[in-house]
Amino acid sequence: MKTINYLLLVSIFSLASVAQADSAPYCWLLNTAMPGHGDTQLQLFDFNEQADQEANHRKKNKNRLVSGTASFDIITTPPFQHHTRLVIGSSTTVSDKIEISLHASEAENVPNSAQKRLWSGTYHLILDANTLNGIFLLRASEDNPQQTFNGEATFTQCE
Repeated sequence: MKTINYLLLVSIFSLASVAQADSAPYCWLLNTAMPGHGDTQLQLFDFNEQADQEANHRKKNKNRLVSGTASFDIITTPPFQHHTRLVIGSSTTVSDKIEISLHASEAENVPNSAQKRLWSGTYHLILDANTLNGIFLLRASEDNPQQTFNGEATFTQCE
């Protein structure tokens, strides 16, 4: 199992670094309004059209590979905790909406232990193609698969 987790993380890092080298990032604040949980900053690469050639290719193929990070803070648990999840997935343009589906993973500390485990989940965003604002859904695949978080996705400048 450790080998599979390691290979998964290496694959994600590899794909994320390739996509990040080709474009400037796009960022959103994801607000779930959870007490003690800061907004998540979602930063994605390879999302924009940088040249006319890419724009023509995009008209023919509306699916794009995207990768990046989802970072957030938990402030109610001493000590203050910062989390960064790696995300990889695809974006699809449908009419005037952009749909983004992402797989997320993060190495987490196991409570009361020196062990780590791999957290995984999914982010789904539906954005207005003109404003890039919209809604999102977050679902953890292991902790409690029935528990979901949703809220507003606000396009913002990357920090």
